Amino acid sequence: MKQRTIVFDKADEMDDVALQLLNFIEDTPHKKILFQAVEPSGDIDYIRTGLEYAHGALPDITIIGMTSHCAMTHDTHAAKFPVVSVLLFEENDFTAFSYDCKTLTPSEVGFKLCKELENIKDVKGILIMGSDITLTPQDFIDVVSSKYPDIPLFGALAGTSTLKSDESLVFHNNNVYERGMVIVVFHGPTLEITTHYNLGWKPLGNTFTVTESSNDGKVYKINDKPAVTVYNKYLGVPINEYFFENTAAFPFIFKHNNKLVARVALKHTVTSLQFGIEIPEGTKFSLAYAKANYLLDESLTCANKMKEFNPDAILIYACMSRRTLMGDELAEREFSYFKQVNPNVTWSCGYGELLYDEHGDGLLNGSLVAVGIKEGNKPVTDSSPITDSRLQAEPEVIDLTDRLISFLESTTEDLNDNINLLANMASHDQLTKIYNRAALDYYYDELIHNISAFDTIAMIMFDIDHFKRVNDTYGHDVGDQVIVGVVNAIKERLPDNAIFARWGGEEFMCLLPNCDKETAINVAERIRLRVSVTDFSPVDQVTISIGACLINKDIDKIEAFSKVDKALYEAKETGRNKVVFSEQ
Repeated sequence: MKQRTIVFDKADEMDDVALQLLNFIEDTPHKKILFQAVEPSGDIDYIRTGLEYAHGALPDITIIGMTSHCAMTHDTHAAKFPVVSVLLFEENDFTAFSYDCKTLTPSEVGFKLCKELENIKDVKGILIMGSDITLTPQDFIDVVSSKYPDIPLFGALAGTSTLKSDESLVFHNNNVYERGMVIVVFHGPTLEITTHYNLGWKPLGNTFTVTESSNDGKVYKINDKPAVTVYNKYLGVPINEYFFENTAAFPFIFKHNNKLVARVALKHTVTSLQFGIEIPEGTKFSLAYAKANYLLDESLTCANKMKEFNPDAILIYACMSRRTLMGDELAEREFSYFKQVNPNVTWSCGYGELLYDEHGDGLLNGSLVAVGIKEGNKPVTDSSPITDSRLQAEPEVIDLTDRLISFLESTTEDLNDNINLLANMASHDQLTKIYNRAALDYYYDELIHNISAFDTIAMIMFDIDHFKRVNDTYGHDVGDQVIVGVVNAIKERLPDNAIFARWGGEEFMCLLPNCDKETAINVAERIRLRVSVTDFSPVDQVTISIGACLINKDIDKIEAFSKVDKALYEAKETGRNKVVFSEQ
């Protein structure tokens, strides 16, 4: 397999480029040719002319491509010239598809592709390109990854030459789509693909909550205020035509499916922000920033992993926010790491990067996705690592921006520590260190909200028998020791998923998710027995009475607490040191 990347500049005529490619193709044994183009102007007539010319000059090739914020290689980062990268497969194969999404949803495209994949053997990876900001490919990724979870999915959303309007396009052979998806399935017995994902951004400052949004990627309100004000208030960014340039280096950052993701606002109105994917209401996020060295460090590590893989070709999809933060010189340095692995690496920027594997969660922003492709397990000829001494060097004078970021990072860390401490104090009982009544009430609502209509939750309520006698006989210090000892004994017999809280005084409550009657009674009996045999010296013996019941999604909260309270009352009135389960 071979890769050849060419940049069209002012001196390059189409005939000259076509001749270069023809010579390259003729000199290289191949089975099939994939021609990826990145076109920054968005001029649909120019693109159609180029596609027709390419097919006339090179009739056996398959062409795919997209428009871009910036078609970048080591030779040019300006959004002026198309960049083409030709992949020649000598042993393996690929199959390309395209879909007009004016008539199909991304989910429907996903189901169609899954049907096609049933007839393709040895699939090693799937490249995706999509156009139109509102056409989120996440639904497509969810459909395909659910059926083929071990196949990496990667690519990008097409960009546009102007942020004032979405003029993004994708194309496949002679078809150009304003709202469409182009898919390439790479397959073959000796084909190998590796994917890497670099982020490098870190959360800074306050945590915000999305309080109004829609499924087409619009965020209307943050903390119940117009969404754009988060940038205006905290960064002093005016709401004008340079909004993207001023905010791209400060993406939203939060965890999704336990993976850290960034979201860059692509467009705005006087009140709302437009993203390339839905940010659901209730999402808690921070504004993010990074030092250039954070991004460069990750990319250097990635380039060295790529060198160990020894790829025949490298495709990179990166976010323009990285260049906005680093500037042209450092962004070129980031690219140069990969160029040392493969001089013909190609690089493009769109409205979002795509990666689904063990690291990537689907649609990404602010990231760099690097894809290495090779045929056969070729030995590495040069094992020396790629290095950049400038990353380790300590500057005599630290850049003012880096000093400010260090200050913000330290103050943010202190702020988060204090917030966590206060949150812990507000949600935990200070004597026993278990949850308090307010926290139990919160988790009750969470469990009821998330269970299905067929699930039940066990409520178990405990009360220390004759506790007033303990305080009256031994004093309140011993009484506190007994409370802590009972709590520790209960915790020893509780399942890991239990929510355990001090209800008040000598009363405690436990919630057991996804629990049936038999399990609830067994847990309660084990707890009762454990407390009854525990040594609480100088108190002779301590026992507890227990009430238990099951609740479901339909029961009223007040009714639920009354139900378990009545069961506990019956246990105390009928002899204590026993478990009563309420059926009603």
